[in-house]
Amino acid sequence: LRLSINSLSQATQPGSTPVASQSFPARRRENKIKIFKIQGHVPWILICYRASVPEGRAQPDANSSSFQACLKRQRVEKIFSARCIIPGHRLPGGDFLIYTVKAGDTLYSIARRFGRTVEELAWLNQIPDPDVLVRGQALLILDSIPQGELSLEVNGYAYPFISPWVLERTLPFLNLLSSFSYGFTPQGQLLSPVFPDQWMLDRAAAQGVRTALVLTPMDREGRFSNLLVSALLADRQAQEELLRQVQAAMDEKGFGELNIDFEYVLPEDRVPFADFVRLAAQTLEVPVSVCLAPKTSRDQRGLLYEGKDYALLGEAAYRVLLMTYE
Repeated sequence: LRLSINSLSQATQPGSTPVASQSFPARRRENKIKIFKIQGHVPWILICYRASVPEGRAQPDANSSSFQACLKRQRVEKIFSARCIIPGHRLPGGDFLIYTVKAGDTLYSIARRFGRTVEELAWLNQIPDPDVLVRGQALLILDSIPQGELSLEVNGYAYPFISPWVLERTLPFLNLLSSFSYGFTPQGQLLSPVFPDQWMLDRAAAQGVRTALVLTPMDREGRFSNLLVSALLADRQAQEELLRQVQAAMDEKGFGELNIDFEYVLPEDRVPFADFVRLAAQTLEVPVSVCLAPKTSRDQRGLLYEGKDYALLGEAAYRVLLMTYE
């Protein structure tokens, strides 16, 4: 998901100060923009900052002067501070509130109280079973649908043997269709998918959907191999030949992006892999993206992480796709 600061400003309420024009005092150097949910056609964004309050300090009382001062600051700056939010409090600058489930509450009773539907509350709060609520659970309740649009990039991976029926009904919702996948040999020869993919590229083009060539370390037998990655990264001539053939395939089939999806890269290939992505970005005439598994720590162990330098890849690629199902 790629969101620009302009996109954030478009999602603010009419009449509110655009996010892009906000200027924060220097003392708040820990300011962050957190996007809590983006649900289909009902985008809502909560702007938060971490206040300069010592750790362990008690939350302010709702009637205290400090709390009221915090609310006044929110109204002026259109900022919602996590230390100023209490369950049930109507947040300034947005048509929604946070409701805390109490004993005896049901989703039906809450929906009826606020003039909503059970289906809307279940969908908006990602509640799999509407009959199960937990006391103290926080629910988001929208008073109205926020105006404005988000710039949202929707990408779909497809095998060439995808059902034409499924593809036709999916394309209207995509910006990008990624053909999975192309492989290569240690010498840098590009291997096309076993099944022809031109038919689905043509259908994507007919509906104005861009296409991406997905490059994976897949050998002639259709198996993923980190040894194949090592062989390629150790041979600059093979890399240049592979990229030459990738560009030729893109010119022939009309691809508009290269997506590099190398999993299980060996730790010793960490920097060479980033160098290859940088070489691809400098050589090809199209944007280059790279797939990464999401990490929860800087030094996370495992084959999906140790062979990837996230900082170097972020600098080298046009964009990064986080494979959040990993």
